[in-house]
Amino acid sequence: MRKVDTATGLFFILFGLFGITQSLGLDLFSRGARLGPGMYPLLLSIAMTGLGALLVASRLRGEPERFGEFHPPSGGELTRVVAVMAAVALSIALLPFAGYFLSTLALVAALLFGVERLRTWRALATTLALPAIFFLLFVVLLRVRLPGGIIDL
Repeated sequence: MRKVDTATGLFFILFGLFGITQSLGLDLFSRGARLGPGMYPLLLSIAMTGLGALLVASRLRGEPERFGEFHPPSGGELTRVVAVMAAVALSIALLPFAGYFLSTLALVAALLFGVERLRTWRALATTLALPAIFFLLFVVLLRVRLPGGIIDL
């Protein structure tokens, strides 16, 4: 049994149960039998709880040698993890000022060009297209109001 996997599974179970209790306080359906603001968090929390339970169960009944030993990230890998977390934190901090589109553009650019060090036309196309696709999905199709920032679209 890998203790780190069991602990991760237990964390997912607890976090999922917390999410379930919190989302049940929101409306699951709105007018016109449309999904309400609590349905999506509820479904994600149920999925997280179930996947955590599967992880714990698989590690408790599996052979220890089958999973191998856990090795913490090396210096370079740890730097990449910190860089991703810093990019996400910066994107969140930029959100009220720069707005959803620009902060997402900055996040995708930081991840592809900074962390992954990609220098291709596909990375550039992804950097430009991904925020636009998400914007169309959430704002146009789902009619979600996102922070506009300096360019209120």
